[in-house]
Amino acid sequence: MPGDPRAEVVASRFAVAVIAVTATALAMTTWRHLKKRAGAPSDVERIERKAVALDCGLIDVPGDASLVAKVASLVKLAVNGMPGCTRLYVRLSSTPSSIQAFEKVATVAYAAAAAAKPDVDVRVLLDFNDQAIKGAPELQAYLGFDDASGATAAAALSEARAAAGLAEVAYLSLGAEGVRFTPAGGTSGAADGSGPPAAGVAGEGGAEIATSSTMELAFDYGQFKCLCLGGTFDRMHNGHKLLLSVAALLLSDGGRMVIGVTGDQLLAKKALKELLESGPVRCLRVLSFLRAVRPKLIYDAVKITDPYGPAIVDPELEAIVVSRETASGGAACNKKRLENGLNEMHVYTTGLMGKSTDNSTLDDAADMKDKISSSDIRNTSIVAKCAEVGAVEWARRSDPELEPYTIGLTGGIACGKSTVSKRMAALFNVPIVDCDKLGHKAYVKGTKCFEDVVNAFGAEIVGEDGEIERKKLAGVLFSDPETKAAKFETLNGIVWPRIAEMIKEEKMRLKREGATFVVVEAAILLEAGWDRIVDEVWLVLTSHKVQVARLMERNGFDEAECDKRISAQKPAAERIPKCHVVVPNDGTAEELDPLLTKLWPHVVDRAPATLLNAPAGSLRQRWKWVAVDVLHMSVELASDWWRVIHDKHCEGHRHYHNLSHLSEMLFYADQFELSRPDSLFLAIFFHDIIYEPTLKDNELKSAQLFRDFAAEVNAAYEPTSAGGATNPLTGGPPLCKEDVDEVAAWIERTASHMNGPAEGDLAYFLDADLAVLAREPAGYARYTQQIRAEYAHVEDSDWYTPNTTYPIAPNPAPSTTHSSQPNPSYLAIHKVRGAAGCHAEIFGRRPAVLQQRDARRMGRARARKHECGAYRDRHDAAQGLSLPCVWDFAAGCVLREVSQGGCPVSALHCAEFPLTHALAQGGDIRPAR
Repeated sequence: MPGDPRAEVVASRFAVAVIAVTATALAMTTWRHLKKRAGAPSDVERIERKAVALDCGLIDVPGDASLVAKVASLVKLAVNGMPGCTRLYVRLSSTPSSIQAFEKVATVAYAAAAAAKPDVDVRVLLDFNDQAIKGAPELQAYLGFDDASGATAAAALSEARAAAGLAEVAYLSLGAEGVRFTPAGGTSGAADGSGPPAAGVAGEGGAEIATSSTMELAFDYGQFKCLCLGGTFDRMHNGHKLLLSVAALLLSDGGRMVIGVTGDQLLAKKALKELLESGPVRCLRVLSFLRAVRPKLIYDAVKITDPYGPAIVDPELEAIVVSRETASGGAACNKKRLENGLNEMHVYTTGLMGKSTDNSTLDDAADMKDKISSSDIRNTSIVAKCAEVGAVEWARRSDPELEPYTIGLTGGIACGKSTVSKRMAALFNVPIVDCDKLGHKAYVKGTKCFEDVVNAFGAEIVGEDGEIERKKLAGVLFSDPETKAAKFETLNGIVWPRIAEMIKEEKMRLKREGATFVVVEAAILLEAGWDRIVDEVWLVLTSHKVQVARLMERNGFDEAECDKRISAQKPAAERIPKCHVVVPNDGTAEELDPLLTKLWPHVVDRAPATLLNAPAGSLRQRWKWVAVDVLHMSVELASDWWRVIHDKHCEGHRHYHNLSHLSEMLFYADQFELSRPDSLFLAIFFHDIIYEPTLKDNELKSAQLFRDFAAEVNAAYEPTSAGGATNPLTGGPPLCKEDVDEVAAWIERTASHMNGPAEGDLAYFLDADLAVLAREPAGYARYTQQIRAEYAHVEDSDWYTPNTTYPIAPNPAPSTTHSSQPNPSYLAIHKVRGAAGCHAEIFGRRPAVLQQRDARRMGRARARKHECGAYRDRHDAAQGLSLPCVWDFAAGCVLREVSQGGCPVSALHCAEFPLTHALAQGGDIRPAR
């Protein structure tokens, strides 16, 4: 009826609704068109999920020292026959006749593995009667041969592990070798099969080692209740493993081992001390190894600040284990103990493992320089790390058509940067760009930089020739200590960007002249942010002693002035994490040549890799899709930000939160029907870009870096001529404020995944991040080990304390008293995971149509569950299973195996799904960081 106000209101509301629906449909149509135009990732750039690699295996070898040749051949066969092998457990099918016999067998096993694949972490098990291998929850496969004994042993191992709440293992045949192994659970140990000889009974060939007194003792298995040993334990190598293993065998079940780990105060004279692993990391590696090979002991890893540590104050210590290299340390500790009124310790001296792979320890006459050492490993790691730089998702920043591949060379004062650059020029015919010389030209008369500097600091800094006099400028800068920092910041803000432009100009000039590589030498490369305009960063490293000597000779400074100049600069330890290659330079120029010659081929190999030639299914191809095809970023800007993402996720302290984690998340994201895949992909790439486990605001910092990225993208925005606006949904810049705020909020939400409900793309994003909880038991165990490694700075006592803010404690805390023995079980964590209903593996096996159908059925099932309160029953049902399980709400049954299916991951973040309570009941899952 005309004039009826109610009708007008209804009509108005209807019009608004039509406009809203039309706008939504148009937006979605435009987005779908964008997907079609740009190439939807689900169609052409799908992240490929590789088959789960078997990377951790077990092989049985003879324990008889007379069969070491067979031991060597079996270990080599195992590491070569398991292509993805990163860790190999070696179980002795019989107990060696003595500790020294064990040393011989273990040395052969470690040396054989090192000869075949040096990077494989080999661990010879010490609990000869442990049929379940309880210390290795990450174990995935038993390695045998094409005969009945191998399959039987694998089945027995799986049965024992299932009974202990651990993952069953696959059987991996190594071929028809014809070798017969003692089956797991078969005869081993002493003649009657009871295991190691009883404590106090000397085995054949027992070591006769004198202590500092005239007392002698025949050492044997399980002889002591408490002993100690010490060392730096950097880059855990086979020599360390042998030393620790012998010590563990000397202890009886429930015994205590005290391990003194050298603290920073004692490392000043170590070669390449800047490359040493941190104290907490070294402690954790020691404990991880020992708890794996013999979990029935109590281990105390103590950081020591003096040469003796607890060895001279602990009254319970009965023995000390030393290597032949440190044999005098045992006598020195005993002398101190006697002075402190304590008992003398028995001293056991182990052999030394040599650098060669001849399967033998060094004899008494061998030169100590032939032993395997951490310092040698630190040296060789330089080339290895250089090779790794380009191994995973590498892409150069520079445009290969316009600029040469660029190495940024930096280092502290008197480190020899110019010496290194000159040797590179001589060896590889590479031109050098000296940023010190460019800096002098940056503010010459007639340039804008000149005008800005004069305006900032006054005309009095200009000399008679009309140029800025550096001495006058320095006088202004240093005139007032209180304003010095602010003045330098002002000057740097003017000059550094101009030098960056000059570097680019110089690189382009050199490219036109035919250069394919160039070295940019700059002491302040990192401080000025010029690492963003080079392809990789090299750090020249020199010991403090050599630095001082060079400064005294070159500049005539006294030692105090040298120390002052050196301490005023950023220490090398802070530079190393931002550098790709480290070049030690304590020697002469000619001594650099062998190392540089080894490094250079790796540079040549990775130089061709760009964002545009990324292989299909790779992370950087997905980034190219988002950045170039969707956001229309320039290739240069997209490449620069890819390298930021790449380098951040390759930081040395990351063990789980790395590029592999991004790949896994994108794999799951590809299974969903997303409303805005660009937003979800951006959230994935940036959600862990800042990750420092010692801090608590990583998510906020990651979100802020994403905002910085968005601002830089929008600042470079230019509307496209063909398609109009860059953003078809908003008609404006690529990333509108609503999009930026949304993605930043998603990133911040990962600080507490379960803090409130989530729907749509946010739910998919959070569940993809949590999909690791659905890994098979062995994979989940490896995940918990990776997280623990990232939190190495946290003491065990804090890590295993309930209600802390650390992510996950995978198993009960290790024993801390003599009366209890650790028996780590992942049963509890599996129960909670099952109750959570998180098994993302289903998405790797089911078509999208079925996934959507399951999601709808899941929604109905969740509604029924909420109404009838049946969740508790399902939770209890899941708790009753010993293997990883999941409640399938759609089917109404508990599924025992991953491969049998489960519920979609998005169920985790339904607003009504009481997962928080389920997780809290489990006790082993901690709140997210």
